[in-house]
Amino acid sequence: MEPVEEQRSDRLVAQARAVRGVVAAALVDGAGAVVEADADDPSVLEQMQITATSALAAAEAFSDLMPDDAPPVLTAIYEDGQPLLFTPLDDDMTLVVAMASAADIGRARFQLKRISNG
Repeated sequence: MEPVEEQRSDRLVAQARAVRGVVAAALVDGAGAVVEADADDPSVLEQMQITATSALAAAEAFSDLMPDDAPPVLTAIYEDGQPLLFTPLDDDMTLVVAMASAADIGRARFQLKRISNG
């Protein structure tokens, strides 16, 4: 990875972590590998990585059914874990964040969309 790309990865993860209610953030490539991540609790990152591969495959399958070519923003809410938001980026990368609670999802979706477009 080039230094400029690395700086962008660091910046995206830091901006995502600054959103109220976000307890972990990771930048994941198309194969599900974590490129950059930050969390207060490393076990949350482990769970995000395990979940990311399956969730990204599901999102890709759903996008094949959608009338437009835009990849969907996916929200995964698990009974025994933090809600996860998957925000696709334009370069085959996905920004994945774990939320403190489902009550934080709406606000975070708007702010993450702004971050991903910036």
